[in-house]
Amino acid sequence: MSGAGHLNAEVERATAQNFIRWYNKQNGRDLAFSRTPENAPDFVYSDKDGELALEITTVYYGNEHARATNETARGTRRAYAMQEIIDAPESVEWHSVDNPEPRLIASINRGLTNKCQNDYGSECLLVIRVVCPALTSDFELETAVIPHVSVPNNNRFLGMFVTRNQETYFELPNRR
Repeated sequence: MSGAGHLNAEVERATAQNFIRWYNKQNGRDLAFSRTPENAPDFVYSDKDGELALEITTVYYGNEHARATNETARGTRRAYAMQEIIDAPESVEWHSVDNPEPRLIASINRGLTNKCQNDYGSECLLVIRVVCPALTSDFELETAVIPHVSVPNNNRFLGMFVTRNQETYFELPNRR
């Protein structure tokens, strides 16, 4: 597995673990990791009440944001410490995002369209991870983003959740 593939797998695993911890607390379950299927979905968890599958996807504020984030994670773009930014802001290579919420809505809608084309089984939840949580607060996510997300009619997921911080999860309206 390439370095980027390994990093993505680790991020997805951490996202799944954080979500399951939250989900168990919310639903009185005791789901624990069971297996990683060869293809899809990404993870399967189980407890005495049965199995639950998770499909994880990450969304960005557009292609440039995705590229900058991935380059920084791989070490091909310099990451700056906060003190460096304070001391010499003119030396920092900036990446800005105009109109973050509309861009995020479009990215979530693209991700949903792609994920809803596949059948992950009847007991699968989709977790959508937003990168760069500082751009969109929980309040903005709940009031300015989620109401404008279009869940495809061909949705087969048991539930779909969006998180920006992997502590708070917002469920998308399910038309299944």
